[in-house]
Amino acid sequence: MPPKPNNPTSKDLAEAIQATEQRMENSLTATHLHFTEQLGMMNTKLDLQQQHLVARDASLQRVLDERLEALTTLFTTALQN
Repeated sequence: MPPKPNNPTSKDLAEAIQATEQRMENSLTATHLHFTEQLGMMNTKLDLQQQHLVARDASLQRVLDERLEALTTLFTTALQN
């Protein structure tokens, strides 16, 4: 017959609980750091996309302004002749 396992003492249980709590805390800290890094990267990506959109909008607005000016000049010249 195999030997009967020893019953854990209160000290053994307290140490096991403390070790488990420490592992959980370490895991939560690592998870928090990981998500913080991921959010930082996503924020950077979103900022770059926003800058790109602003630049594209400014470029588009410049093209539209140039075309409006050209059309205005064309119509003005046509009406004067």
